[in-house]
Amino acid sequence: MANNLSDGRFRIVLAVDAINPDLKRMVEYLNAMSGPATSIIAVAYARLSDQETDILMPRIYGEELAEAKSAADAGRKPTWTIESFRSWLGTNSPSNLEKFNHFTAQAAASGLTFHGSTSISPTATFAILAPDNTRLGTLSLIAYTGQNTSVELDFYRVSRMEPQQRATIAGLSELPATIAGIPGMERVGERLSATGFANRKNTPLTELPDESIQQLIGVLAALQTQT
Repeated sequence: MANNLSDGRFRIVLAVDAINPDLKRMVEYLNAMSGPATSIIAVAYARLSDQETDILMPRIYGEELAEAKSAADAGRKPTWTIESFRSWLGTNSPSNLEKFNHFTAQAAASGLTFHGSTSISPTATFAILAPDNTRLGTLSLIAYTGQNTSVELDFYRVSRMEPQQRATIAGLSELPATIAGIPGMERVGERLSATGFANRKNTPLTELPDESIQQLIGVLAALQTQT
């Protein structure tokens, strides 16, 4: 029960005198509008008499809808959190765990927000924003079973901007050269420069010194505060 309450899993049973078309529509509406972990059924009891014995016979509406929602909910993939990502690395890729902890701590300290995916393998993204909160790109951590966790920079949105628009965002034009100057990120910066921000390249997390992780996150976070 405690797990169901914490996860927001509820089955609401409406005890009614009669199941009529209006009630059916209401049950269907409530099931459609409530979350996948909440289901609503209606129950009406009919009294039957057998000699001196009274029997209450239930008539239920909405059970099939509720079961369909429960099945769909059971099939949902969980969203990766920092804790579940960390736990997965501890079991499957322990060599990446220390770097992951350093990376996420630096991101949190710099104001970059962790967003977990629902992919099978752990994946997390951090939005890279301009001062007006325009989305410039995405910094990703992608874990591969039996391989390194990789860092990826995606600035495809910037590659679609007009040069005049890029020029209005402080630090953006110099960003490829700045990234190329970070140890371990040289080829990433070179690719961004050569392709006008269109190309993206994965870098193994374990190949980045702690100082490089700090520099990279600091440079990306600064795009939102520079004026």
